[in-house]
Amino acid sequence: LPTFFGSSLPRLQYVYLQLNEITGTIPAEFGSLTQLKELKLGFNKFVGSIPELGSLSQLELLSLADAGTINGTIPDSLGNLEKLSELHLQWNRLTGPIPPLLGALTSLKELTLSANSLTGSVPQTVGNLTKLQKLHLEFNSLDGTLP
Repeated sequence: LPTFFGSSLPRLQYVYLQLNEITGTIPAEFGSLTQLKELKLGFNKFVGSIPELGSLSQLELLSLADAGTINGTIPDSLGNLEKLSELHLQWNRLTGPIPPLLGALTSLKELTLSANSLTGSVPQTVGNLTKLQKLHLEFNSLDGTLP
């Protein structure tokens, strides 16, 4: 993807690029699109980790579902996205625990982390998500008790 997304399009609010054959890493420049409300990059062939997106204060929907071979951990900074109502990170290669900071996403209605390699227990902070309507955590390696 071209890097102009961040510098040349500062008013961009909606990016829908799902269901393509896009390769390479997810550009870090997406993190500077401060007016962005929806970012859908799923069903592509991206590699690497999730870039820094924690400053996207207007973001309501983030979908990286089956975005390729996205790996690494879920960034703690996603917990800064106060307006986020949908987070879809399923069918990737994410590892490590579910960040407790996701419990700060009090506007979240849908959280889908299925089919990764997440480990550890479901954080107690998930109980803070009082607007949550859909929670998908299947096909991981989670353990422990539910909050």
